[in-house]
Amino acid sequence: MQSKSGSIVNLTILHHSDFHSELLPCPLADYKTGTGNDDTVGGIARIATLINQIKTGKGAMNESVLTFMAGDFLMGTPFSWLGTFPGGSSPELVLMKMLGYDAIAIGNHEFDYSPHGLSLILKNTNSTLNGNMPLILCSNLDMTFDPYGLSKFIQNNKTINVITNGQTVKIGLFSVVGYGANATMFFQAPYKILDPIQTAAAQVAYFKNQGVDLIIMLSHNGYKEDMYFVSKVDGIDLIISGHDHALLTQPIVLSTPSGNTTIVDAKAHGEYLGKLELSVALGGNAGQGIGIRSYNAISIDDSIAESPGILDPYTAALNMILAGIGLPPYNTIIAHSSFNVPSSSGESAIGDLLADSIRWQIEVATGELDFAFIPDGVIRHGFYSENGYITLYDAISVVPFGGVPYQGPYLGWLECKFYLYGYEVKRALEMSVTLRGDFFLQVSGLRFWYDDAAPPTMKVVYVEQLTKDGYWISLDDNKLYSVGVNLEGALLIPQIGQMYPMFELIPKNSTGYPLPIDPAQYIPKVLVFDPSTKQPIPEWLSLVNYLVYDQEGEVDDIYSAPQHRINMVTPMAEGKLWLRVDSCWKLFDDAIIYKTLDDIDSDGQIIIKANEFSAMWNIVKHWQCWKLEFYICRGELGPLKINIIHLECNPVTAHSPGILFMGKLV
Repeated sequence: MQSKSGSIVNLTILHHSDFHSELLPCPLADYKTGTGNDDTVGGIARIATLINQIKTGKGAMNESVLTFMAGDFLMGTPFSWLGTFPGGSSPELVLMKMLGYDAIAIGNHEFDYSPHGLSLILKNTNSTLNGNMPLILCSNLDMTFDPYGLSKFIQNNKTINVITNGQTVKIGLFSVVGYGANATMFFQAPYKILDPIQTAAAQVAYFKNQGVDLIIMLSHNGYKEDMYFVSKVDGIDLIISGHDHALLTQPIVLSTPSGNTTIVDAKAHGEYLGKLELSVALGGNAGQGIGIRSYNAISIDDSIAESPGILDPYTAALNMILAGIGLPPYNTIIAHSSFNVPSSSGESAIGDLLADSIRWQIEVATGELDFAFIPDGVIRHGFYSENGYITLYDAISVVPFGGVPYQGPYLGWLECKFYLYGYEVKRALEMSVTLRGDFFLQVSGLRFWYDDAAPPTMKVVYVEQLTKDGYWISLDDNKLYSVGVNLEGALLIPQIGQMYPMFELIPKNSTGYPLPIDPAQYIPKVLVFDPSTKQPIPEWLSLVNYLVYDQEGEVDDIYSAPQHRINMVTPMAEGKLWLRVDSCWKLFDDAIIYKTLDDIDSDGQIIIKANEFSAMWNIVKHWQCWKLEFYICRGELGPLKINIIHLECNPVTAHSPGILFMGKLV
């Protein structure tokens, strides 16, 4: 790092991202006032203390401190609701303004309530702050058509002058939402996110023309995407990254034609506050990079004393809202679990619990429900308190998102019910295991097996329904089933069909008649209402009610681990299927024999698909009269008998080719 003026000054940057409204220490059930007496993490009152301590210490050395939030400050706990009520405000924005944050980026989750909901929050907060809003940035949000007035609160970029070590540093600030984050912004219309790399290049050119000393990008991309950015855009000195919930314990420094670019990332939920002590050369030569004096991702735990009282107005407001719904205060213990209910990739214990709560709640409200689905993208975490207690706040915070399309106040995604044919249920499962990520579905009322190596639309091998009597039966492609999802899922179904025609689903009424696509007509027909309150039911309330009433306050130990509702199988390359009728044997070369991830020789289940329907049917159609035995041949082990659990002999169709077996080795 060089300076034409020969002057180098010091700065300290404090940063975090993806706060997701986690204003209280987590898990709340473990929280105790004071220090050194619990294992909770996060909390805005602790962050406030830390920021003030660092600013005081650096101020004594005549060094300036800047504080940044790299997006997704909203959405994750019931505190997100407060800004949507008349006379309310966003506690996140008000507190960040009080603590002197220098810039706040927009992330994908700021649009979860739709542009109308975001504008409602910003306008309410602006009234509370008497027009003295914090600086909010998003450089690639196209606000040319601005029916909700977002441009009054969200700026394209900002040049700030900071006095440190007795000299002035001219800093250019901008922010982008990256490609991955934009892919999950389902409710951004009529606004749109412009290409982030093109936007970043234009911002760098603008700031260099302004003769700034330092260019900082607040990135809602994730650090891996930011590394790609650096290969495409030269001249960014510092990238403060977010969106990926990743922790970089040390900065990443990448060489560029102009010098270097530094990337920092401090995880999520207020668990850490990044502290970057840097030096910067003056002289208007931005892009040459920074000097790193030190870096520390400071853990936010109860070794840090809390700034007293800063949350009191907001916890009081939250309790008023909960009381209006007929619920106790936010910190009331509503259930207990003698084990953790973890969140994980693939099928998860908390996913099973949530899906079951939705199926139970909709069945209670409407009298019946076959299946419930919940996408991974709305599940924030599991239950993992040290003492096993679950507060109302902890339960709500598992699935706190959503509210579209209502015009506020917003209290979460609402439960919906419609009907699909069996082959469409399979198609939904195909979509889940193909697209994965936020689209991966946790399920209730069914279980299925899939081959991940198979092409899309052919991954799902076998699906079973759980009957009310507790039996597992094969899914019928041509039967109409009742399905429960949240409102986000109900709204996304038409969009998914447009983006991925192979996964097209058409919600229907109980007679099989397709429902209208227009949301204004469609949504009233699928919403589920509580028969006693006559109000729609948020999915978090389904979880609360399930814990209190069905589980009677004690979580069943079946939720200590995933329940094998979603099972990956893999073909047995050496396996051959044989059918024995009395002393006659028939080999089916085209049969695919699958085994689960369990050891097949330890009584693991196997699934067999045979497509030679015509030849086999002539033998199998009289199977009740004849003695049939099925074997698989496994190399030197020779033929091993299969104890058939299920035998399905459906005609070959586009949805269900061939004959399907499910069994275990004898």
